[in-house]
Amino acid sequence: MEQEIQGQNQNIEVEKPTQKGVFINSKWIKLGILIALILVLVGGAYYFGTQKTTNTQPSDTPTPTVSQALEESFDSPTQEPTKAVQTKSFTSAKFSELGFSGYSLIYPADWTLKEERDNSVPVSTVTLTKQGYALKIFQAATGGAQCIYEGDMPESPASDYRTNKYKDLITGFATLRQTESPSNGKMAYSYCQKNTSDGSFGQPTTVGHMNLTTGVAVPDPKIVSEFEEIIKSIKTL
Repeated sequence: MEQEIQGQNQNIEVEKPTQKGVFINSKWIKLGILIALILVLVGGAYYFGTQKTTNTQPSDTPTPTVSQALEESFDSPTQEPTKAVQTKSFTSAKFSELGFSGYSLIYPADWTLKEERDNSVPVSTVTLTKQGYALKIFQAATGGAQCIYEGDMPESPASDYRTNKYKDLITGFATLRQTESPSNGKMAYSYCQKNTSDGSFGQPTTVGHMNLTTGVAVPDPKIVSEFEEIIKSIKTL
């Protein structure tokens, strides 16, 4: 009887370590699973966080180099505003006794215009001046002459410009040939009008005898452009 009790006690003592070992193993397994789950969650959170940061980072904009900046400045020049030119107008009435037409013209405000007119003769001289340049338009009872250029043959009294340089100006009443006519080493210009019937040129023009003096050997291109525009503006009345 005692042996059976001892045997049972031995059996009980043998079984207790077995149950404890199972309990301990189960505990560690659960703990390992929990740690693994935490690691997975932390790793996933880190991965998605880095991906979001990478996707939302703005792209770097390259800083323009000095050469690129210069190229852009030359490709897109800054345009200076054009200054408005103040002008004045003038009208010269027709003489009933002369074959010349009355006329009008426009000139810059910094030019000076003066008209000397005598209705009893009749005679009129209109002079526009600026810095020694003087454009004159003269009407009186005078004769005329043909203007000949390279390749032309004079058929009557003529102004010979066969070796002179010239430029045609389209005015409000006709085509005028502006011819370089230097005098005493200083540049001057004569004006002949084109005949629409045969293409020849002659003086005076429909509005009178015209000439321009500069007082210099080499005229200022800016002033030349200004008096050419004055001539182009002339219209008959």
